[in-house]
Amino acid sequence: MPSMNWIKNSAAIFIICICICPALLAAEECGKALPEYESILGSGLKSGALYYNIANCYLEKGQVGKAILNYKRAMYLIPRDSAVRINYGYALSRMRQRDAIAKRPHFIALLNNAFNFFSLKETVLTFLICYYLAAALIIMRKFARTHRFALSGISILFILATVIIAIPMSDKIKDAEKEAIIISRTSDAKMEPASDASSIFPLYEGMKVYIIKCNGGWCKIKRPDNKIGWISEKDLSMVTSSSAHL
Repeated sequence: MPSMNWIKNSAAIFIICICICPALLAAEECGKALPEYESILGSGLKSGALYYNIANCYLEKGQVGKAILNYKRAMYLIPRDSAVRINYGYALSRMRQRDAIAKRPHFIALLNNAFNFFSLKETVLTFLICYYLAAALIIMRKFARTHRFALSGISILFILATVIIAIPMSDKIKDAEKEAIIISRTSDAKMEPASDASSIFPLYEGMKVYIIKCNGGWCKIKRPDNKIGWISEKDLSMVTSSSAHL
């Protein structure tokens, strides 16, 4: 009869194998699929689902920065996809250190969060609709002989809507032009674009920065809290550099 300890050890090994083997198989499958996905991107075919699959593969491989980068690219194209948002949130939870918090008025922060569920194209389209409706109502009021008061009230509402939508729209345009993600494990922001320059602050994999300019393999970046420094260009990747954000 086998000893009780042997049975317990065998059971433990069996359970570990059950837990680990699927993860290893998934990582192996991702390793095979990732080059195929990236070759599709290289051919010019882009979609939110494709970026989502690439992000999942990087997350499975433990490359959190590249996973976050591709989830962000997916969200530009399919902003209301629940699976993308859930996995993106999980990837953020695996960051070594979260993004620096931008000091913004509470109302603007709420407004930006509300418009996170809209793509840049949808936000711009909504802005234009409100703008042209406001303009049309103002013209109608000028020539109308009746209901002038009602037309004035409605036109004021559309003017306010246009102004309000302009805030998240401008932020989305800024992100589309300048947003980048740190893809290296760690990177030190320097005072000058030189490897021997003094370090100002550390940046960690998955953190968001804004590119001010790039020159000679170095990029001048700004964190969301407005701290500025220089980092190596290979340590980051622009979110929209290879994605059609519109």
